[in-house]
Amino acid sequence: MPKIKPETKVLIIKNLKSKSPAEVADIFNVSERQVERIRKRYQETGNVHARSRSTKGRQLSTSIARPSSPTTSSASSETAVGGAEAPAGAHAEDFKRELLSSLRDDFVSMMRTEVREVLEREMAVVRRDIRAIRSAFEDFESTANTELATLRNTMGDAERSLTACSDDIETLKREVKRLGVLADSLQNKCEDLESRSRRNNIRIVGVPEGPNSCSTTSVADLLQEAFNLADAPLIDRSHRSPQPVPKQGQRPRTIVARLHYYKDCATILSQAKEKQRIKVKGVTISVYPDYTAQVAKARAAFNGVRQQLRGLEGVRFGIAHPARLRITYNGTEKSFLNPEEAWAYVTQTITPHAARTDRQMPS
Repeated sequence: MPKIKPETKVLIIKNLKSKSPAEVADIFNVSERQVERIRKRYQETGNVHARSRSTKGRQLSTSIARPSSPTTSSASSETAVGGAEAPAGAHAEDFKRELLSSLRDDFVSMMRTEVREVLEREMAVVRRDIRAIRSAFEDFESTANTELATLRNTMGDAERSLTACSDDIETLKREVKRLGVLADSLQNKCEDLESRSRRNNIRIVGVPEGPNSCSTTSVADLLQEAFNLADAPLIDRSHRSPQPVPKQGQRPRTIVARLHYYKDCATILSQAKEKQRIKVKGVTISVYPDYTAQVAKARAAFNGVRQQLRGLEGVRFGIAHPARLRITYNGTEKSFLNPEEAWAYVTQTITPHAARTDRQMPS
């Protein structure tokens, strides 16, 4: 076992007042058995310096081993006691200084050891935490790099897909444009074909409902009497408009008749345009061309302009097929496909001279 310095023993005795022997042994890095021996010696002798007691014992045993005369013995005893007290008095201050210096060095060494151990424990914890953080950061960096690589690949695929989609969209736009032009052309052709198929048709308005009122014979006799025709026109077929049968007192359905000869159809429509409302067999009827829905809507858009032009001197107007308004004024002929343009021309050029200003186009 290592030798314990006297000053360390003093510190051990002081610490035993507030700590257990095991704790004191751990503090001073000695065995618990040594601590017990120091405490036992201090309790028995009141001193921790075993060497001084043994020296004194040797001196006493030496003086006891040498018998002499009483005078010599007392002189020797006085000399021994005086010699023991003289060094104690002379070197008391030096011993205190040495003891304090030794205690200070031991305390500093102990504190350094304690601080070093504490720092080493804390630094070990810090190093462990740093290693854990570094490992976690490396894992995060690896995961982030993997995710970034995946995102780059995904973005690359998305870019290629978008490029392909953009090309496809441009192709589709061109195709849609081409199909739109084709659809318009086909629609115009269908409209023209339907209009041509209705060229020999007429629409008769105002004929009362009744049995056989829309048969070909009844319609032919009605037209011959209404327009004073020499012969009854040849009618291929005739029928009422496909609507529910009206109730008593309601307006009768329109009769649609197809004439076999276009000449008869043109003659009837020409006289109907002049007469407008024709009284025959006690009823008033009107005859109109059988236009398609689109043509009828386009022609009806010019009704307000035509109404504005009626009664003006020096103005001639008419609607050419399918829906083109022609206006002749002061020897100048104008054609319009847009009702707004026709209305602007009439209100700015024609009506001011007829004293019809500040008129608005009927809705």
